[in-house]
Amino acid sequence: MVYNPAEPQSVLALEVIRKACTEQGLSLEVAPVSSSADALMATQALVSKGVQAFFAMPDNTVFASFEALKKVCDQARLPVFTSESGLVARGALAAYGADFYAWGRQVRA
Repeated sequence: MVYNPAEPQSVLALEVIRKACTEQGLSLEVAPVSSSADALMATQALVSKGVQAFFAMPDNTVFASFEALKKVCDQARLPVFTSESGLVARGALAAYGADFYAWGRQVRA
């Protein structure tokens, strides 16, 4: 996965994901990025390392470059997972995470 360390939510999400991977015995490859161009190159570098799947972070940099990242993963035949359901509509295989729309409706009630 790639993430922007300048985005606090990305740093927090990385900590949670890293812990979950450790608990499940999974190896996590991470590349810090600061721009969409960096995200594309970092994704290509991760693919060249032989990663088996890609996780699209809840990160503004990842969102901005998602189609390019997805294209790299598609060419490598890698599934793309995310925690944002909106990225499934943009091509991610599956999302698992909070439903912010539902949270908003609960708050209004």
